[in-house]
Amino acid sequence: MGKRLLITLFVTLVLGVGLWVVLTNAHIDIFPCERAQYDYAAEKMGPPSPGTCSLLGVFNPIVVDGETSDTQKLTLAGYAVYALVVGVVPLLIGLFVGRRFGAPKPTA
Repeated sequence: MGKRLLITLFVTLVLGVGLWVVLTNAHIDIFPCERAQYDYAAEKMGPPSPGTCSLLGVFNPIVVDGETSDTQKLTLAGYAVYALVVGVVPLLIGLFVGRRFGAPKPTA
């Protein structure tokens, strides 16, 4: 049981951290959010509008001349998708891999 648990935890941790690194450094817009963009004509922030955002934009906002030019905030659904993609999916894969390592060997 100890070996299966260690393999499950290791695979879950590696996949979770790997997915987080990829998602925070790529423009993968699958997370529901509220986004407000800077209106350069009016020289002020526009109204927030619903849409999808990438974690790159949420965790690393664009700053121009000391001001944030694009604000993105995850909604409750965005946090749910974030938890599903970075937490639940790696856990399920980790459980599957750990289960395969703990399975009895077939006899011929």
